[in-house]
Amino acid sequence: MIRTNFYGELLTKDSDLAREILEEWLDADLKVRVKILGDHIVYEDSQTYVFAESGVHPGRETFLLQGHFDVGLDESREKLQRLHDLAKLRSIEMDADYMQVNEAGDEVSEEYHIG
Repeated sequence: MIRTNFYGELLTKDSDLAREILEEWLDADLKVRVKILGDHIVYEDSQTYVFAESGVHPGRETFLLQGHFDVGLDESREKLQRLHDLAKLRSIEMDADYMQVNEAGDEVSEEYHIG
């Protein structure tokens, strides 16, 4: 099994804007679930899992991203670069780190960065 994990953020506190960017990226209709501690957006299909959660860090509010693709590093880089480009079109900063993992979830590659 090939899997690439990723972790990153969209620098926006606007749940609707984050949803719109992720919808275009994933080509899916997504819902924002309002929770006590922040808004959540979840997407899953046979090759992709994405969890986005609004969060507050000192000095900025973001949507934290994490998930995985069941594809290799090159295709994962392309997917994350597309997300970065879609965010940039809306004047939103986006960055992410990604790495290939084995079935146990242990990193088996270097960590790479988009952003």
